[in-house]
Amino acid sequence: MDCIKTKSLYITSSHSILLGKACLCKMKYYFYQGGSGDLFFGTTRDELTRTLKYIRDRSGEQDGIIPPASEFSKLEKICVTVDFPLLSPEQYIRAEVRKNVVFSVNANAFDHIQRSLEAYARDKNKFKWGTLYALNTGSFWCLLPGCIMESLRRYNWDQHRAQVEKWLSDREKKLCELERNCALERPRPGLN
Repeated sequence: MDCIKTKSLYITSSHSILLGKACLCKMKYYFYQGGSGDLFFGTTRDELTRTLKYIRDRSGEQDGIIPPASEFSKLEKICVTVDFPLLSPEQYIRAEVRKNVVFSVNANAFDHIQRSLEAYARDKNKFKWGTLYALNTGSFWCLLPGCIMESLRRYNWDQHRAQVEKWLSDREKKLCELERNCALERPRPGLN
């Protein structure tokens, strides 16, 4: 069997993109990073093109440039990080939601991703941008094909709940100690 060189893409909330070469026999995904930092993943180049046209048409910028399909990278693996500020770098759970699709979710975004997926399950159309579905990862929008969104939705997030709750409890204790020592002042809801 002949293998072809492919790429893996690792996305972090700081928009670092690391492309690593791998040798696999079958391609699965295409990727494009929009000018605003949005990340587009599709199972075909056409999915990306149609979604970019949808966004352009919806924005009213009829002269917006749609990149040629040749600018879309082929991928065999997708790794996306979901987190928010004030994170602990050692507090990530790894969720392989389907073969070659991994989400690293920080404890501080654990509830966010579950709420987002519950809302997606209630009304998929609210998340649909063209042929892809939008997911807020904390620092950027990630546009994903329906097969990945469904895999995210069906993933057993409860298997990580005890670990995440322990991390968040320990984090809260540390933050309270920093506040008591006047080393940190957290914003209070409703107090401006």
